[in-house]
Amino acid sequence: DQIYDLNLKYGIGQADIDLSGISVETLKIHTGSADINIGYFSQTGNTVEMDTFYVKVDIGSVAVRKLDLARSKYVKADVGFGDLLLDISGEGQMTGEIIGSVGAGNMFVILPSNTSPTMIKVRDSWLCKVHLPNTFRKSAPNTYVNEAYKNNRAEALVFNLDVSMGKIIFKQK
Repeated sequence: DQIYDLNLKYGIGQADIDLSGISVETLKIHTGSADINIGYFSQTGNTVEMDTFYVKVDIGSVAVRKLDLARSKYVKADVGFGDLLLDISGEGQMTGEIIGSVGAGNMFVILPSNTSPTMIKVRDSWLCKVHLPNTFRKSAPNTYVNEAYKNNRAEALVFNLDVSMGKIIFKQK
């Protein structure tokens, strides 16, 4: 019955973190050159609604599995030179906003099926690479939506991303 605010900091090394069935209201993960694998591995989601899931990757790598089970209103991601994987391809529909910034690193996003309404806004530069699935269509400058978004904007997952020299790659389940 305890509700947690977790602030996890890793310099070097490796960690596997299973949040299955734990009540987490706020989660902050900072990694230097560590490799972190975090998620909901036993398919049991967060028992409370999470306000913010924040991850900062300097040089290491962070893999977030089954992010849809976090029940987070906001996901904030900051990638320096490292790699970040956000896997939201689970069966639970994720709504809310994912705000991200990528410097010279890489962000990989595994999206759910095309039936989940999704909008992607990307501010990029000529030094970066952004790859979107072909199911997304341009709706405005630097803004892309899938077919489900046109029918259900209220329950949408919205990405608001900046990238300077790195890569952002979206794949669909």
